[in-house]
Amino acid sequence: SALGAERVSYPDYSYGCYAENDRNADTGGLKCDYAIETLKKLADPHLATDTPEAYYMLSRLQLTDPQLEQMMAVHSDGGGTFSSEEAACQFVQNNVKTLLASFVPDCIYQPKDMSTVHIGDTVFDPDELACTVVDCPSYQVLMSDGSRVFCQNCSAGLIPDADRISCDFCDKGSAVSDSKITCETCSAGHYAENRGMTECLPCSKGSYIGERGATECSLCPLGTYVESEG
Repeated sequence: SALGAERVSYPDYSYGCYAENDRNADTGGLKCDYAIETLKKLADPHLATDTPEAYYMLSRLQLTDPQLEQMMAVHSDGGGTFSSEEAACQFVQNNVKTLLASFVPDCIYQPKDMSTVHIGDTVFDPDELACTVVDCPSYQVLMSDGSRVFCQNCSAGLIPDADRISCDFCDKGSAVSDSKITCETCSAGHYAENRGMTECLPCSKGSYIGERGATECSLCPLGTYVESEG
């Protein structure tokens, strides 16, 4: 009514009316209300943004001719005893798994708890309107705000843990590598006295360390001296 449109109906479809239909080449089938063309669906333009899962389902919802014939076979107009509602209800009950697989994938039908999603899980992406496999670059971790997941860099001095769901400190005697994926042991002449160091520091003049992974430097013995750092 808001569009100023009116519904024009033909007699309800039945095998009888369809058989009598002469399918006029100029006008098409007009003797009964049977959709020859693909079913068209109307949806609120905000549906994709407000409830993207419902939009995904509606955009893929369709019934094939064999499925329609399956319902018609048990309908009172097709020789059966069921009303339209009963025929449709039985069809859904008998074909629920097939129907769900075709237009309601597991990422919608059995959604993951976003607070416990891991790398490699499949979730519904409302931006892409599709099921996607969760992944992040190797130097980032997966975070969640409860309703969605996103990738995030670790803070300085931290690297992703094995599951890439949190960040770990680099131990003393090591620092974050250039790749930001692993901790790199300090080389000889350098040290890291605290956890979470972003780089190994060189020993100051007059001090040294000849081993890797040092947490401090030692003063040069009496009678010796190091002029440069590291």
